[in-house]
Amino acid sequence: MKEEDIVQIRFFCKDDRIAEAEYLSVEINEGLNFLNIVNLKLNKNFSLSHFICNEVIIKIYLKGKLMLLTCNSLTYEVKDDSTIIFKLNEIYTDEIYTFNQDYLDVFYGWQNGREYTWRDFKDKEEKESWLRCCCFWSGVPHSLGKMNNYILKDEELLKTPLDLHCLLSEVFFGKRGYFGSEINAFIDCLINIQQNAKDNFDNIKVIINNYDDINKKMSRNIGYENYLIQISMELEKHGLQVITN
Repeated sequence: MKEEDIVQIRFFCKDDRIAEAEYLSVEINEGLNFLNIVNLKLNKNFSLSHFICNEVIIKIYLKGKLMLLTCNSLTYEVKDDSTIIFKLNEIYTDEIYTFNQDYLDVFYGWQNGREYTWRDFKDKEEKESWLRCCCFWSGVPHSLGKMNNYILKDEELLKTPLDLHCLLSEVFFGKRGYFGSEINAFIDCLINIQQNAKDNFDNIKVIINNYDDINKKMSRNIGYENYLIQISMELEKHGLQVITN
């Protein structure tokens, strides 16, 4: 898939595909909902009037993953050469194909050549969204690659179990890599890797520097006592050697 095809946004009125766009954002201002659309391209025989007082379904594809929005617009304003702002009567998403602005923003950044790491995201929701985007991009891993040593080390921003999963994903699979966002998803990844492995993991080492310090940090989070120990046990259970310093 070409980088320009990472994000696709399509607008439908009744059964007609009326437009495409490069990007959109949903904003709430003083209790009112607004839809900002960047580089809207109307299809032949359709105009902006089709957005007004009609139910418009928006299909947003992020590397094939579908999110849905349905809206009904009251008015619109052309902000500049690239942006149109629609004031909405209502807007809602789908229970299954739920819209998430963070997902769209990350993929739109990737489409425009921006690279992120988990350190760019500050709160829990942002980091959860980051890992979900990595999962959508990379999928559940099938192999560990060709490295024999994977080295984790303590760093200032490593404070929560979610941070640990972000770091594990980065160390094992590089940029946009995914290795679970909690222990059950982590185990699912390990099972999938083991089931698809052509070789055993006898020579693969996971080296964790400052092990005790990291485990203490994880244990400060309620419900996550000795979380790093649990992670290490799962790694060893699935055939990897864990070396602690």
